[in-house]
Amino acid sequence: MPKNSLTAYQACFVVNDVGSAVEFCTTQLGWGPFQHFNIPSHNARYRQWQGDKLTEVALGMAGRAQIELIHVHSGEDAIQQYQSRMGSGLQHLGILCQSTDEALAHVGALGAVLNDRNQYGDITFSFIDVPQGPAMLELLERGAQGLPNAQADTAHESTIGRTTHSVNARLLLDRATLVTSDIESSAVFFAKSFLHCEYTITEDTLSYSAPTKQRPAAQHTNVHALRCLIPAGVLDIELIQLLNGGSDIYSNQLKRAARHGGHGLIHVGGYPAQALEFTATPRFDGNWLVSGESFSVYTGPDDLASIQIRNPA
Repeated sequence: MPKNSLTAYQACFVVNDVGSAVEFCTTQLGWGPFQHFNIPSHNARYRQWQGDKLTEVALGMAGRAQIELIHVHSGEDAIQQYQSRMGSGLQHLGILCQSTDEALAHVGALGAVLNDRNQYGDITFSFIDVPQGPAMLELLERGAQGLPNAQADTAHESTIGRTTHSVNARLLLDRATLVTSDIESSAVFFAKSFLHCEYTITEDTLSYSAPTKQRPAAQHTNVHALRCLIPAGVLDIELIQLLNGGSDIYSNQLKRAARHGGHGLIHVGGYPAQALEFTATPRFDGNWLVSGESFSVYTGPDDLASIQIRNPA
């Protein structure tokens, strides 16, 4: 593929307890197996800060997509900045590239701004801020190990440098959703970044309810929105712009981001591969009236409404 061709491959959750998040992902969703480890960094640097840093990480697979669970225990970096403002949440999407320099030039010409660049083993990782969205992306260049083949599905183990696939996943991730206040600009950025310059923005109506144990069949409320789906590799990127806000999770995400300096990444989702055994009540049930797509959103490993399960047509 061209050196500036990007592949959305990883979803990273900032969590309060990595061990508990691994247990949730494994037992509830069948994701993994996970590699769980600490990364101590001595004399690390981030902007004006310098010192020792300790990051706890777990990596596992959810189908062909990789899941990263992370918590920064000490020190500063782009993830810690999000963690200090937002607490927990879907912090970034990991994007595979073959040349960091060319990828940075490519997305930089579209308006992205480099936040941080570092090295771990053979992996070069660069965090970039996306003003059109907004969101944070992490460019991952895997050096001599090479890039995993996004289409392969035969390897079983979860490692950083090899092609991986989770054969026991009960929810196969294929989409990441981002709420934006300017879908036109967002669509241009993501479509050009992932070399899919043709896209369609459609107007749709979201009929939703927020069920509880006391009100399992809550009254539905309608909000109007613009939607767009950008093919981006293992994870497609769904863009949503609300035309009239409400108490829905998408409106609340924009309010949360505005208060804390966060962004619009809200949930990752897919279709169930096997029977799910969620013990929790859905946080949100939705039905797009024009497209006919229906879904439920559940609490994720970050304790937020970050897991979307779409219903088969």
